[in-house]
Amino acid sequence: MQPVTLYKIPRHLPPFMVLWEDIGRPHPATLADALGVDVRTVRRWIKAGHAPRPVALALYWLTRWGQSEIDAHLHDKARLLAGMVDSLTRELSALRNRLTQMETAQAFAQAAAVRVTPRIPRRLATRSPLIHRPAPAITYGA
Repeated sequence: MQPVTLYKIPRHLPPFMVLWEDIGRPHPATLADALGVDVRTVRRWIKAGHAPRPVALALYWLTRWGQSEIDAHLHDKARLLAGMVDSLTRELSALRNRLTQMETAQAFAQAAAVRVTPRIPRRLATRSPLIHRPAPAITYGA
């Protein structure tokens, strides 16, 4: 779950009537239904020219200003994600190149019939409960 970003709540809102005008002056019944309040309540807000802040916040995100903020946020997020995709694509390409190099080196080693066994120093071999004896030395040939 992403952290709540309360700083994105607008501090200053246009007056209720400006918000109502900007969203197309919906009928009070339509607005009441959308907000889950009584129609008389919406008519009272329109008559007074003022509504509670939570109502103004809800309407703000429907206005051109709220939509503009949302668009800007989504644009920034899309650019960030595109950058991450580009970075991961380059990393994947580099890892594929490295894997190809390692496969080529392994094929060369097998063709030369060289078997390399890592040697573990005795001091490490005696301390590790997973290793019971030192590894044999490097051997050549099949």
